[in-house]
Parts: sequence; C-alpha cells; structure tokens
Amino acid sequence: ENWKPFNYLYMVVYLPADEGVLRNILGANWDEDESRRHALQLSQADTTRDPTDAFGWFNRGSNLVYFEQYDEAARAFDSARNASLPQRMTRYQFSPFIAYFQANRIDDLLTLTDYTLQLTPNSEEAWLWHGWAKYRQDDIPGAIADWRKALKEHPGYPDAIYALNFVGAQP
Repeated sequence: ENWKPFNYLYMVVYLPADEGVLRNILGANWDEDESRRHALQLSQADTTRDPTDAFGWFNRGSNLVYFEQYDEAARAFDSARNASLPQRMTRYQFSPFIAYFQANRIDDLLTLTDYTLQLTPNSEEAWLWHGWAKYRQDDIPGAIADWRKALKEHPGYPDAIYALNFVGAQP
C-alpha cells in the first residue's frame, strides 16, 4: 500500500553478468513500455474499483503521460485532485505539469505550480513549469524570471538552461 503513491515503480540494481537471470524473473516487465502498460492497467483497475482513489488517478495520469496521451492524462489528474490528492504529490512527481502543459491547460498548470510553490518554494521543477505556463501566455519576461529562479535553486539545471536559450535569454 505504501508503494502505490509512487506508481509501483521500482529500480533493479544488478551486475551485468546477471542480466539474463533478471530478464527471466521480470519476463515481459523487462521491457519499459510493457511494464508501463501493466502499470496503466493496474491504475485503470484501481480507479474502476474505487472512483475516489486519488493515488489510482494520479498513477493513471502519470502512465498516460508516459504514452503521450496528454488530454486523457490531464483529466486523470483532475480526478486525482478532486479526490483529495495529498499535497506532497507534486513535490517530487511532475507528470501533472507536463500533462497540463501539453494539453494546453495553462490555467490549471499555473494553479498547480502556484500551489506547489506555496508548499515548496525552492522547487526548481515547479519554477520551470510555471515559466512555461507564462511563456504560453506570452509573458516572456515572467517566464525568464521563473526559469532563472529554477536555475538559482538548481545551478546548472539543464531544463532551465534549455528554456532560457529557447527564448534567447542568457542563463
């Protein structure tokens, strides 16, 4: 149950000589896409069984982002938020930001990044996506300021450097 809020993700550390054994143990889940399909099926089952399952909806949205189904992912994140998603979720998991940005739901992206920044004002990811939301609103100076805040929180942050270069600003 404690693993569910993290979409049942796992990382296996092994010696290269043990790869064959590990492939046999994991079976189809050795393949990242197949493993994600399985995770999506689990999250769909969770939300069908309990439509108020905030973690199930969040996981569903995260898996849909992986498959670049952004509109559906954004709707899943809406359901997670409506089901009283815990505040901590956007501190370390950023797929809702990607979904709302890619679905062009900029007001939702701003609301969620503002909320995250109230909880964690030094979140470089929240500053990054807040900047992309401002960029979509044609507030380039505001976007640049946010990306520079992201870079201040995480010096050398490649995504913030990319964003600043994207608009021709100096990091």
